[in-house]
Amino acid sequence: MTNILIIVTRLVKPAASVVSRVLVHKSIFPKFGYNVVYISQGVPLIDCLRKSNHLFLRLIGKALTRMPWVKGRENWIYVFLSWLNAKRIVKKSKNFDIIYIEKYAPLWLVREIINIEKSKVIFDLNDGIWLPNFLPQIRNDIFLILSEVDAVTTDNQYMVEKAKEFNKNVFYTPPVTNLEKFEKYTKNINRDGKNFVIGWLGSNSTVHYLSTIIDELESILSENKNIEIIILGAEPSDLPTLSNGKTTFIKNYDEEIMISEVSKMDVGLMPLKDNKDAYTRGYGKATIYMAAGAIPVCSNIGTIKKIINQWENGVLIENKEEWVSSILGIYKDKDLMKKMRNNVLEYVNKNFTHQMCFEKLDYAFQSVLNNK
Repeated sequence: MTNILIIVTRLVKPAASVVSRVLVHKSIFPKFGYNVVYISQGVPLIDCLRKSNHLFLRLIGKALTRMPWVKGRENWIYVFLSWLNAKRIVKKSKNFDIIYIEKYAPLWLVREIINIEKSKVIFDLNDGIWLPNFLPQIRNDIFLILSEVDAVTTDNQYMVEKAKEFNKNVFYTPPVTNLEKFEKYTKNINRDGKNFVIGWLGSNSTVHYLSTIIDELESILSENKNIEIIILGAEPSDLPTLSNGKTTFIKNYDEEIMISEVSKMDVGLMPLKDNKDAYTRGYGKATIYMAAGAIPVCSNIGTIKKIINQWENGVLIENKEEWVSSILGIYKDKDLMKKMRNNVLEYVNKNFTHQMCFEKLDYAFQSVLNNK
């Protein structure tokens, strides 16, 4: 049995990338001979407060994390507790064969873990965290981290090539769609064609992409009474003009909430801006939509074009006008909607089953353990 410690940014209401990159494998790890322990870099109690559904508790969590009288300065209590937790992670790491770091960890922490001779350290790169929209301490450290760990995993070819500039051991590990869990929800969804649901899955750090098509979404809602929108990962204040009775906002979600809500969608949106950050985005969001039978409608930017066949298993958008015409085209043509829904389900079942995706990760682990 190979022992693996997976270090994530937080386990309390984790980000979608944490769910789709590591937590989703929880049930399959033992079948491949892995004993896995998950550990959070965050302080669990404060994370619970910050991610609470109650505003008062969220404000307490925010106050414990950031010093309100000094903009951008972390509260010393949170810094101290995070440091203690990091030291606990280092101590715990000594008992594992592989340390798998998801998304990010401070350079000093990574180096202390690397100094543990028994363990192999693998970093999962799933964001362009060297770009200006990330915090300076993260941007400044990432290339050193990539060059010093034993290997790197990532979920799209653009990131593979970037990581290879710093590390020769880079492995493509595709995003996972938990088809079995989606099927439990989608079989009970009424697809009568009367009500039509447009959806978006993301977070407060990516909602700016969705804001680029707000006018188009408002136009669709105002002219079609049977269309509604579900937004996962944002709140009304992020998109105030969409705050009406036809839009549902769910700021915080776990895997079950995500699957339940995405399963209600007929169309899943993936708008992007034509910049460097867009090219670091994989197609995990699109495959999650597909697993639910939702038709991905995406900006024709970056790696997404590798999996979308135009008007077969999704739509690639070139300009703002096409957002409206494409979404309404699917909504008004029930036969087309049914055909495309069948196509997306067939595509993910053929290319992104849990077993297929995990075998890529297993190959990365075994290659590192065997020094290939």
